[in-house]
Amino acid sequence: MSNPQLLALLVSGLIAIGLGQLATSLAKPRTRPSKLGGMVVFVAVVGGLVTAALLTEGSRGIELDGTTPLVALLLGPYLMGLHDDYTDSSPRLRLALLLLFASVAWSLGIRIDSVALPGIDAIQLESLSLPATILWIVGMTVAFNFIDGLDGLASGLGLTACAALCAMSAEGPGMWATASLAGALSGILLYNRPEATVVLGNSGSNLLGFALGIATLLCCTSSPGTFDLVPAVLVATVPILDAGLTLLRRAYLGQGLFRSDLGHLHHRLLSRGLQVQQALFVLLGAAAMSGFGAVIVAATTRLLEHNATSAMLQPHVLSSTGLLLATMSVAWVLRVTGWLRWAPLSELATGPTSRASDLGSTQDAARPG
Repeated sequence: MSNPQLLALLVSGLIAIGLGQLATSLAKPRTRPSKLGGMVVFVAVVGGLVTAALLTEGSRGIELDGTTPLVALLLGPYLMGLHDDYTDSSPRLRLALLLLFASVAWSLGIRIDSVALPGIDAIQLESLSLPATILWIVGMTVAFNFIDGLDGLASGLGLTACAALCAMSAEGPGMWATASLAGALSGILLYNRPEATVVLGNSGSNLLGFALGIATLLCCTSSPGTFDLVPAVLVATVPILDAGLTLLRRAYLGQGLFRSDLGHLHHRLLSRGLQVQQALFVLLGAAAMSGFGAVIVAATTRLLEHNATSAMLQPHVLSSTGLLLATMSVAWVLRVTGWLRWAPLSELATGPTSRASDLGSTQDAARPG
């Protein structure tokens, strides 16, 4: 990281710590966690972004052109989630708004025009650019909203993803956003860890997922519009896995796709006897392993781009190592949560109902996910 990014990380972290303390003191009653986590993260991210932009010299002394659209984009999902924290809004309305916000991002140039996969030429999407961009951004938002059911889980997974993105991205708005988000999540984790005094709420989880959707598009683009899909997926393996299994389970059972239940990965871990801290260790450990694999794959891709005539064995070995780490993390999560045991599909699909509500955190009790 260069100086602007480091200062953005520090500024956003200090803002989050200060606002987290304020949110804790304002909680009423004091025995319940504050629901202002989304506000803390939003203000901290904006503070970090503006700091990085002010320190970046441009043709006009300071370069804010790349920052203003990011702040405007993040405001939409934050306000939508804030409204949902205090009223029971329609899932269809929330989905429609997310589609609109993602479409605005595409119109501003944050888009997927082609997809790069290891070993083959980039796939040109052409007319599918808009739906692919919407699917990625909305999918990331929904994934983090789903998995935000355990104190410290969504913020910890977001911080792990930010760390991987910072390690693989170049200087620019994407790095600024990622560093600012990492600082904000580091600060809020002081209050969001078990037992949480501040929870993210829908405003925080929607903001986190949407911001990471934007950040991955900015950081995992090897050339204009060419999206490196594999590293982007690997930095968010655990939320994506949880969202995929959740949607498949609900579709199999004929339930509403956005209906809350207790069948998520963290609920399954709690139902199998793990404590909250142990469940966090399993999921965050898997995310860290997969994120490290993402960094290796991204580094291999850049090595091949800059030295395509070199011996190919070492890059392929590195890329295979990264994919192996990610595969091991997924297998570990599936094994510990019971998805790999021999059982009727109907039994696996129902998800646990016995102990999850007893062992869940304050955030679990407030919103199953």
